[in-house]
Amino acid sequence: MSRLSENRMISIALLAGMSIFTMLVLAGLMLTDGVFVYPLDDPYIHLSMAEQMVAGGYGVNPGEYASADSSILFPVLLMPLAGTGFHEFLPLVYNAAGLALALVLLAKIIANSGLGPRAALLALVVAPLGLNFQGVALLGMEHMLHVAVMLMGMLGLMRWLKTGHINAMLIAAILLGPLLRYEGLGLSLVLSAALFLSGHKKAGAVLALGSALPLVAFGLWLQSLGLHFAPNSVMAKAPVAGPEGSALWAILSSNFGQYGNLPYVLIFVLIGAGLFALVLWRWPDRRVRYIALVAAAVALGHAVLGKFGWSNRYEIYALAYVSLSSIVLAGQLLPRGRIVAVVLSAALFGGVAAYGSFLLKNAVNGPANIYNQQWQMGRLARAWGAPVVANDIGLVSYRNENKVVDIYGLASSEALEGRRTPSPVGWPNQMATDENAGLAMVYDGWLSKHLAPGWELVAYLDLRVPVTILTTRVSIYATSPDMVAPVQALLSQFSGTLPRFARLEMRGSHGPQTEEGR
Repeated sequence: MSRLSENRMISIALLAGMSIFTMLVLAGLMLTDGVFVYPLDDPYIHLSMAEQMVAGGYGVNPGEYASADSSILFPVLLMPLAGTGFHEFLPLVYNAAGLALALVLLAKIIANSGLGPRAALLALVVAPLGLNFQGVALLGMEHMLHVAVMLMGMLGLMRWLKTGHINAMLIAAILLGPLLRYEGLGLSLVLSAALFLSGHKKAGAVLALGSALPLVAFGLWLQSLGLHFAPNSVMAKAPVAGPEGSALWAILSSNFGQYGNLPYVLIFVLIGAGLFALVLWRWPDRRVRYIALVAAAVALGHAVLGKFGWSNRYEIYALAYVSLSSIVLAGQLLPRGRIVAVVLSAALFGGVAAYGSFLLKNAVNGPANIYNQQWQMGRLARAWGAPVVANDIGLVSYRNENKVVDIYGLASSEALEGRRTPSPVGWPNQMATDENAGLAMVYDGWLSKHLAPGWELVAYLDLRVPVTILTTRVSIYATSPDMVAPVQALLSQFSGTLPRFARLEMRGSHGPQTEEGR
């Protein structure tokens, strides 16, 4: 097979990768009556934040500050077209663009890796699936843009090592990464350190400060609004430290303990250790040492401090960077030919096996999950026309002028403290009373231990398609006895408009009564 040109590699990567992504998007329409819905509620939190930012606020409720977003830049990107019918499609547009950029960068990295044509072709087609690029883009979050920026950093590093000149792509990646995801600061600091150690001391120091200071400034700005230095959305999903434990120990226990993702963590540790061994081996080619050093730092750093899972999105930036760095190193160090192809095939198809089944399930059933639960909860919240209590706040708050009382903690420091610290039972009841919220739509699983008597269960909203990361049942409460009749009246009007995979089971003195979706 003749050697593939870089332009041809780009065309192959784009055609294969974007075709698969398009088919996955279309698959999501099959169970939602043709309504486009993201497979997570979280993109709608970004959209709700953007709405309030356009109105001059920062949060999900009018006139109330809240740091419900874990990305500094992404809600800013979503501000255009707020209030229009196209606004909800902006995350899809950005993710499609991020995926396309990542595919182009992947092709350029492979073209400069030294791989033979067969191994290169395999990597172009299979690597995006093995690294879950399409699955991450499907979610509508900032993660795909983050992955693309990480690959910009890798390609920028390779070009710097080849030419000796610090290029715009490397600078952009160092500065943009932390603005998209806080985890991006790790790679930015490592790349800055590589520049510093290589003799570019001033550039390395300036870029390190340029990547870190915006996060510090943002934290100080949040504090000026009366919020925590770190966004609630970051703190709400962080492991909880015990009364006498440290935050670091909580993270290590989470990643390496029985409730963590130990196989993934160990893979990152082993790969990181192997890459670090290349650095200690003192290869004469400094490009090998620097590429291995940066990749080792990313692997070990994420194993110790990062998160895994949550729709297979948190580890992908690190996995993509480390995997592609390993491919480049393999192309430089191993004999070209069959041994590289065999090792590469095993690794890439291992990735497809790890992510493929969830990718297909999430593409088809994920949008149906959200459409039959959170989408309907959003309709109920707007029809209620008054404050509501919820623990999933994206679609409930998006395009809703009424107060959403968040009891998970993304948009409420009070709820975050109540959920993560030994708080008196009944704090959700008190929050509902304080905000005059008569309707609550929640998952009972974690709420039951916090809830005091007083709420009346009115109905269950049940999901009748396979679940992805949700539970099958949303409990609908009246938060006081005098709210039971108004909630029942709302639900009786609502029941006839349910989609086909939702079921409303009314609870009352005459026992359960079931209303099927149309």
